[in-house]
Amino acid sequence: MPTEPSTLGTQAVPLLYGGPPGATEEAPLVTPSEEEMARHLAAQIAAAAAAAEARTPARQAAPAAPRPGHLVQADPSSADRLNAVPITAERAAELAALSPALPSGAARPAAAPASEPLVLPVVPAAGQRPKAPASPVAPAQPAAPAEAPLRQVGAYRLLSRANRGRAAPAYRAEHLPSGQPVLLHFLLAEGSDDEVLRNRLQAGAQAAAGLVHPGIVPVREVGEFEQRPFLVSDRPEAQTLAQQLETQPRLAVADVVTIGQQLARALAHAHDQGVVHRDIHAGNVLLLPDRSLKLAGFGVVQASAGAAAQALPPTWPEQVRGEALDSRCDQFSVGALLYEMLAGERPFRGDAPAALALRIAQEDPTPLVKLRPDLPAPLRRVVERCLAKQPAQRYASAHDLAQALLRVQAELDEAERLRQRPRRLPLRGLAAGALGLAAALVLGLAALLLAQGQQQTLLAQAGEQGRALAAVTAAQLAGHVLADEWPSVEAQVQEVMRTGKVGSVQVLDAMGAVRVSSPAGPAGAAGAPGTTAATPAAAPAPVTGPLLRFEAPVVYQGKPLGRLVLGLAEAPLTKAAHQAWLPLAAMAAAGVLGVVLAAYGLASLVLRPMRAATAGMADIAQGRLEHRLGSHGRTAEISDLNEAFDTMAQALQRREAGRDTLTRK
Repeated sequence: MPTEPSTLGTQAVPLLYGGPPGATEEAPLVTPSEEEMARHLAAQIAAAAAAAEARTPARQAAPAAPRPGHLVQADPSSADRLNAVPITAERAAELAALSPALPSGAARPAAAPASEPLVLPVVPAAGQRPKAPASPVAPAQPAAPAEAPLRQVGAYRLLSRANRGRAAPAYRAEHLPSGQPVLLHFLLAEGSDDEVLRNRLQAGAQAAAGLVHPGIVPVREVGEFEQRPFLVSDRPEAQTLAQQLETQPRLAVADVVTIGQQLARALAHAHDQGVVHRDIHAGNVLLLPDRSLKLAGFGVVQASAGAAAQALPPTWPEQVRGEALDSRCDQFSVGALLYEMLAGERPFRGDAPAALALRIAQEDPTPLVKLRPDLPAPLRRVVERCLAKQPAQRYASAHDLAQALLRVQAELDEAERLRQRPRRLPLRGLAAGALGLAAALVLGLAALLLAQGQQQTLLAQAGEQGRALAAVTAAQLAGHVLADEWPSVEAQVQEVMRTGKVGSVQVLDAMGAVRVSSPAGPAGAAGAPGTTAATPAAAPAPVTGPLLRFEAPVVYQGKPLGRLVLGLAEAPLTKAAHQAWLPLAAMAAAGVLGVVLAAYGLASLVLRPMRAATAGMADIAQGRLEHRLGSHGRTAEISDLNEAFDTMAQALQRREAGRDTLTRK
């Protein structure tokens, strides 16, 4: 009977190739060496199986040949039995496409025909060497297809490969007792027997396991499996920064500063413990739902000569130059990450590792001010300092980097506070505006009263002149009216009109009928038939606009003969009144301007000591207690303010000095 897949040998045999595309697992659990071995053995086993079948005695019942497109697993405990697991020809072609590229000049082994079985190499048990393959025989037909359990490393069950393409593999795994998801890193490639390197990597992993910080993914366990050191870290359910940048290449300035601060604080804690990360990239930064983050990957790349480190492209200028590395190399990686989040692109790019290394060592990235002009200058300076080619030009420690980003955050918060607070007028503007408005009201009212007084005076003078002119004209016309000589009256009226000062003249008889009117109007409306008022050809143009009306009786030796109505033009009076307004308005404007300038200057004198006091209090808040204002001042109140500030600063300085003395004791 053929052996079941789950009981072959002394341990479970995994299906290293995993399921077809679209399955729930994220990556097939297989290494490039295992994949190539399977392909190489597939063709050989097919031919050997046919030869073995020909040598089998006729009295033995030959087992059924494997069906085309089956994956064959060898049983290490038996040399004459094979177990087949179903696999389609399409799946075999897909597996061929998954194989990594061979070195230059190497030829890939020919794939087995679709009708031939593919042999899966057996993973040996811990501490055992793989047995030499015996002469293959025809495989037995399995009773039913079955999935082999995934490989187990200690208390961890491996689920899928997490970093395909790197020399030292990492696997998504599950802690069997608790069911918690973890990440298992093998620190050396399979087959490495460098004892010194293994011990160094394991020591680095042990140091990383001692890191306890809210911004660092904790290391659960450090161990060894089949002479390969490994470490197990938590695998939080969180989005990586790399995934965030795929959907949003540029992040908000506030978010970038927050991420940078958390990274710097996590690195500061690790550096204090003597642990350098050396593999900071967006995939190792986990963004949690509460806007915090955790930095993963500590302990994985801890030896500069390690296989995992050699497999990575160069990331720092000192690494390209072959210089000694210290904790400041992590600052360069943080600077590159900040640049990518702000600019939406990486600072250094190359088609090959050699080209990338040359750019990192010799070229400067495109200035951020060109890619994103809205960035605050302090933030740009932080990124530029982190990306300095020489480690001595970077920050002395990750603590200093965190403090620099904290200052940038403070400036951003202050700018946001100023933007959101209600708009308030500065003292100088408020004082100048208030006093200017008061002066404008007072001087404007005074100018108005003066103008009205002048206008009333002009009207009074015009009234006196109009009444006098009407009385004189009526006296001149009295004799002609008495003699009923209306043409003579008409002629005298026209003479009056030619002066241009009179707008209209009407002469009425004793019965109230209009006998003469200029400009021409209806005559004899109430009597005197046949009498009309004629307008001579030489009459002046009539005066338009409102008129001032004056009346005077036409009397001859005490006998009333009629009335004279005289209309004077109002326009000259209005024009004279308006002309009187101009000097008054100019005087008022000059007065208001003088008040505004005086108020502005006075407020500036008051603001100087106030600003000095504000700057001094800011210095004290930052610990610079030696700041003094001095007792001098232009006014007693300002001198009192300066003295009070200096007294406060001196008291704080003495108190701080006393604390230092107690601390030293």
